[in-house]
Amino acid sequence: MSVVMSANNLVAHCDEGVHDKVYIACVRRVGDDYIVLGKWGRRGSHLASQEKGIFNNFEVAIMKARDLFNKKLKKGYVNIEHPSYTGPVSFSGMERELEAEIGNHSPSLPKTVRKPTKKKTQREEYAVVCTLNSGVEDGFDADGEYLARETDEDGTIEVMDCFGKWRNVSSARFVNAEV
Repeated sequence: MSVVMSANNLVAHCDEGVHDKVYIACVRRVGDDYIVLGKWGRRGSHLASQEKGIFNNFEVAIMKARDLFNKKLKKGYVNIEHPSYTGPVSFSGMERELEAEIGNHSPSLPKTVRKPTKKKTQREEYAVVCTLNSGVEDGFDADGEYLARETDEDGTIEVMDCFGKWRNVSSARFVNAEV
């Protein structure tokens, strides 16, 4: 199943058992950067929100949002844009939680969420595949694709784990995804 992106929001719903939860993975433009947000909670209530990463490349931000979204689909959530979905969640019912479409006239960041004032030196990010998921890197799935960037230390790279955190790991356990 391919993930369809309406504006820059991916919405999933879970109503298994007593659950009636919504998850939104979205991308928000702030100046020249793109912030990936995860939003979740019970349908009809105010959703919690957490920043999952700041990227200077739109395609990388979309890739991260899709990765977050796909993890929810594996846990039983259903993409509300999938043709088989017949549940009560719709984009029109989620308007207050959705991010505006990214375009040339993207809205500025609301005052409740601020862009970090301290910015690290930007390093080029690229995709890697985990070839060995034991030892220190046990938090990565074998054959899973992750974002990576170079470090100043020999033999290591920084790889973004499934929680959106950069981890310093052995480069020997990962290969470039484009190879």
